Amino acid sequence: MNDGKTPGYVFKMFLIDAKVDDLLTNPQFIAWTKYANEFYEKNHAKIASMAPAIAALYGDDAVFGVLDAIQRLLSSNQSPSHVFKVFNFDNTGYEVLSSPLFKTWFNYLKNFNNKNPDKKESLLNLLYRYYQDHGVARILEEAMKNPSTVKLAMQLQDEQYRRNLLSKNSPENTFYAFILAKPGAIDGLHFKTLRDGTIYLPRLSKASDGLLSSSDFKLWAKYLEDFNA
Repeated sequence: MNDGKTPGYVFKMFLIDAKVDDLLTNPQFIAWTKYANEFYEKNHAKIASMAPAIAALYGDDAVFGVLDAIQRLLSSNQSPSHVFKVFNFDNTGYEVLSSPLFKTWFNYLKNFNNKNPDKKESLLNLLYRYYQDHGVARILEEAMKNPSTVKLAMQLQDEQYRRNLLSKNSPENTFYAFILAKPGAIDGLHFKTLRDGTIYLPRLSKASDGLLSSSDFKLWAKYLEDFNA
């Protein structure tokens, strides 16, 4: 991004040897779509379609081939978890919710669940499968920073909250999920359990700046209260 290489140049440089039939599932192609969006956003230009770069290297027919491949995949009634992996979301990283193809997949998930009520799948379950507790927390943290994904992040956080409460996940464990184990918090945790089973936090030493006033800590404090209810 720093050298200002155009998406067309980067596409040709990294994907020139890629077969068009494999383009949709090529991790470099997925990464390139993200690069293209970031490039045009950084340069205050209209976000361009992926079509020109594909056409320049493979020809106009290839554009229709890639778009057709996406359409066929989304019409196949394959499980959302399968399409999730095809789009390489299991390896995208903490900004997965901002991935250029994520909105397409998320709409597919909702349509699939509507058509197959007995086979419903959950975005949160998939995120946990591939990113674990800490990874999911990081994904939500990144999504909260993006106006286009903050609403979904809040919905997932609410689902995460209810999921932990339903499974009776301990406040100690959820502390790391909600607070992301921020510097200064780990060594300062001191939990106590009363005879009636109530768990409370009598002392939190070495707390990092802003931790106790953060929305994450307030959410966890509410969880501690609900857990003990």
